[in-house]
Amino acid sequence: MSRLWLLVTSVLVVLWVSPVLGEERRVSVLIPRNATIAAWPQGTQAVIAELAASQYQVVVESSDASELGPLLSELRSAANDPNAAGAVAVLRTGPAGIAYVWTRRDANVVQVHSDNTEGAVSEGALALRVLELIRARDLPVLEAAPPPPPPPPPRARPSPPKPTTTTPESARRPKSAAIWVSGGTVFAGGTSAPLVLLGLGARVPIFAPALSLDLGLGFSVVPFKLETAAGALDVNARQMAMHLVVEPWLTSALRVGLGAGLGAVWLSETGEPKPGYLANSDNSYVGLASARATGMLASGALRLLVACEPGILLPAASIRASGEEIGHVGRAWVSVTVGVGWSPL
Repeated sequence: MSRLWLLVTSVLVVLWVSPVLGEERRVSVLIPRNATIAAWPQGTQAVIAELAASQYQVVVESSDASELGPLLSELRSAANDPNAAGAVAVLRTGPAGIAYVWTRRDANVVQVHSDNTEGAVSEGALALRVLELIRARDLPVLEAAPPPPPPPPPRARPSPPKPTTTTPESARRPKSAAIWVSGGTVFAGGTSAPLVLLGLGARVPIFAPALSLDLGLGFSVVPFKLETAAGALDVNARQMAMHLVVEPWLTSALRVGLGAGLGAVWLSETGEPKPGYLANSDNSYVGLASARATGMLASGALRLLVACEPGILLPAASIRASGEEIGHVGRAWVSVTVGVGWSPL
């Protein structure tokens, strides 16, 4: 009789709540009719009331299962319905009440235990635990949001230009400063043979790499002879000159320079008179104005210099006999020299 009363009461509760519910929140409650399975009517009624109050559509079904195994199979079948949120069966074993709950998300039945000796308190506690279990399984499963796309790789910044290792042209040019020893010849007007000359020279840069001052000293090794009507004359020469040189063409191996300058020439003469004449030695000092063209080859610290200096003596040196001029040296005074020198690196 109690089971019939439970079934009727459950149907009334369901009918009272069902108009506001949808199929998707349906829970099946199985009530065994076979006396071999001890149902717990009060616990079942509390579960139905709690589910209905939580807006679940409760479907009360009777079960003819005589053992727990077939009853659980019916629970699983009811829970697997696409519109079902779960299935529940509430039984009693001695002083304990057990609610068997099966939902679509569970692979097996879940048991909820409660002491049935405390009356309505035990029934309410069991109903709340069943409700929470079904509600937790009934929540929509939120699919994990796809991971955000990886950020674009940072744009490669252009690498700063590497410092060039090219040696500047100015650093590859040979240094202007140099000293050298030279040898060459001097062609003088009024003479029949050139004068052999040895010399020392130095180049000192001033103001700019292409502007320098050339200093030179020279002296004759072998005098040149002059034949006159009064006799023969041996002439030795020493000269000193200073030129301002501009080098319009400079490379790492060759420098070409052009310049002009002033200097002085010291002439010493020794005569061999013919019969009827007397001879004496004399020294003459004359000025020198000349241009200068140079070419300098460089190899490490070694320098090879070629120079040509066309110039004139101011004034020309005169040769006299008995008070009369019988010859002169100059005015043209052209020297060509080749030198070997050294330059600090």
